[in-house]
Amino acid sequence: MNKLTIQINNLEALERLIGGDSQVEIDIRNSVAQKFAEKHLKALTNTNEISDVLRRVREDISQQTKDLCEKEVATFKTSYGGSITDVKLNAPIKTAIETQVRNLVDDMVRKTVDDALKVWVVEGEVNKRIENRFDYYTKEHINAEVRARLEKVKASL
Repeated sequence: MNKLTIQINNLEALERLIGGDSQVEIDIRNSVAQKFAEKHLKALTNTNEISDVLRRVREDISQQTKDLCEKEVATFKTSYGGSITDVKLNAPIKTAIETQVRNLVDDMVRKTVDDALKVWVVEGEVNKRIENRFDYYTKEHINAEVRARLEKVKASL
């Protein structure tokens, strides 16, 4: 975009240039404000006092954030350089996390059991499985009884 610089020293000429166009008026106001800030305010912001105030504000915000986090969420250990090396969750947060994890695991187990039961509850499948188990345990019981009686007969001979 080409940059156009216009210098108008007469209010009447400026009004004729704008011609009632509010967008042009807004653009001109923004441009004037930007030039004023660049010319007069930039020098004020590049002072040591402003830099110190900004540094203190950053440090204060950082400390308040850390204090609030330590009060509400966890305690932090930091290295000499300021990076976090260890986090210890507060009891209520830890309990809430454990509860959520337990609920998720319970839901997963419940779903798995439900899915397994759906496989078992196919029509006729349940009766078939019960009959098979009944036959198995009945035969085992009969075999054990026969062995016990044979042992008794063998011992009496």
